[in-house]
Amino acid sequence: MKNKRIIIHPNDIMSLYGFSYSTAIRLMKKIKKHYKKEKHQKITIAEFCRHEGLSIEEMREVLGY
Repeated sequence: MKNKRIIIHPNDIMSLYGFSYSTAIRLMKKIKKHYKKEKHQKITIAEFCRHEGLSIEEMREVLGY
């Protein structure tokens, strides 16, 4: 059984949208602010998908996990 990650990384956003690393980081900061997360807290895939209006299943399929 393949492990499923729950945390999104800038490289995932780069793959999904074709963004540069710095643009992916800016989007992550925007999402953290939206969810009132502290700097050390991570963004989950579910939070990212909810914020961006994406399906978790489709995103996992595109990223291959």
